[in-house]
Amino acid sequence: MSNNIYFNFDLPLQLLKQLEEYKSDPSPLHKDLYQDEIRSLSRMLDDEEQEEAVIEYFCRKGKRP
Repeated sequence: MSNNIYFNFDLPLQLLKQLEEYKSDPSPLHKDLYQDEIRSLSRMLDDEEQEEAVIEYFCRKGKRP
């Protein structure tokens, strides 16, 4: 079982913490900053397909955690 509710694979702990911080921030003004950090942290994933899935979900589609 994965350690997150968004995908069926594990995410690095630092990325999970960033997603939780993003989820708890009510201000839409910070959206770009969070998306940039999520994009950067997703590079830590070993699998390129998983990396693209995270970027697609949170950055390109703009879904909030």
